[in-house]
Amino acid sequence: MSKHVPSFSIPTPDTPWQKFAIDVTGPFIITLSASKFLVVLMDYNTKYPEILMTPTITSQKITDWLNLARYGAPEELVSDKGTNFTSEHFTDFLRSYNVLHSRTAVYHLQENGFVERFNCYLKYGIQEFYSSGQPWASGIQTLLRNYRSTPLTPDGHSPGELIFGRKIRLPYQIPRPTARPRSAPPQHASSAESDNNLRCRRSCKVGNKVLARLPHVLTVPGLNL
Repeated sequence: MSKHVPSFSIPTPDTPWQKFAIDVTGPFIITLSASKFLVVLMDYNTKYPEILMTPTITSQKITDWLNLARYGAPEELVSDKGTNFTSEHFTDFLRSYNVLHSRTAVYHLQENGFVERFNCYLKYGIQEFYSSGQPWASGIQTLLRNYRSTPLTPDGHSPGELIFGRKIRLPYQIPRPTARPRSAPPQHASSAESDNNLRCRRSCKVGNKVLARLPHVLTVPGLNL
């Protein structure tokens, strides 16, 4: 008898937050806030992730975080068969929002495969932060921001762009503020300069070579082009 389980494709929902996937990863080294677990929530349509850092992963803790006030209730939630997702409290919570709860078997992890891949991304990023001597908890928002802004679709859209309808503005895309303008010169000096400019414009003809002053080009520290 073959033990091979045939693969199958999971249809993508038509709209964002129609179908969620939820999973728990950890434990990690305890942080100053005593957090050691990550609860990951991802949207099937856009692959947009949310994360809860928590010291415990009880059903009560998870449902308190899943108040669904931000995105509304999905039609379906997919999880594994962990006790925190199969408890009576969790079941009643989903029933109160009329949410279908689909539980994946161990041999059908491809149902939640993109969440597992995201968890691998998190674990690698956390290891990098820890190896560099930084508290891993401080890097979670950076990891989230980078993932949300990374194009994942064939047409080059990121999860953040699919959710918000615009590209996420990143720190290295924000130009430095320009220098404060100098105080205005005396009125008579401005008038004289204006007269000189007018005389210059009158003396220029089509086809003449001229010098043009370009505005200051903004540069971003740390970005080499």
